[in-house]
Amino acid sequence: MKKIFFIGFITFFLGLAVGCGRQEEASISAATGVEYGKAPFFSLANLDGEIVNLEDLISKKIILLNFQSINCPHCSTMIPSLKRLNKEYEKQVKLLSIYVRGGITRLNSLVKSRGIEYTVLFDDTQEVSYQYGIIGVPTLFVIDLEGDIRYVGYDINKAEEIIKELLG
Repeated sequence: MKKIFFIGFITFFLGLAVGCGRQEEASISAATGVEYGKAPFFSLANLDGEIVNLEDLISKKIILLNFQSINCPHCSTMIPSLKRLNKEYEKQVKLLSIYVRGGITRLNSLVKSRGIEYTVLFDDTQEVSYQYGIIGVPTLFVIDLEGDIRYVGYDINKAEEIIKELLG
């Protein structure tokens, strides 16, 4: 058991070291152990130090969960689309952006300089990233009102399509 955990742990960190890869959606889905199952619950602090619990948000709004890194150019180019989605769907969708690297000081600077108003969380221990099987960033998850994962991938347009389908 320890050997399997260790191999998974090393694979996770190697994936983050390579990071920012634009893997095919199929390989991202296959690499995450939570593909289209129930979303694992987590608790992380936002940049104000308040704890955000995924379990508390399920059933209230559709969740768009976004794993990113400060050093990732693909993640940076996604920010304007995330801001647009947040503004357009804020009454029906809760956007949670989880940063997995870069440090809290740099993250605070990024949020201020880019005018980010959606919820930003920092996974400093990378436990949540490991829980979700993140092997590269950006990675998006759309979670429905029942807590089921309905999309895993990197395509923001596809994520928005799934959100629109869920909203009917």
